[in-house]
Amino acid sequence: MQIPPTYSATWIDGQRAYELARKGHNIEIKAKKRTVHAFEIVSYEWPRLVAKITVSHGTYIRSLARDL
Repeated sequence: MQIPPTYSATWIDGQRAYELARKGHNIEIKAKKRTVHAFEIVSYEWPRLVAKITVSHGTYIRSLARDL
């Protein structure tokens, strides 16, 4: 399960989440089912990580990075 970022194009009550966030609304975005099919670390040298990731439709990579 993945919670999309606050500033995302996810729809909440007929509006985009980023529109509500820009207006200062405190929004709660529900977690959505997403799948990571493959995750390969290509290189790593602090503070940079390069990875090859295959994911399902709708996965937010920045949320994946946040959750790791």
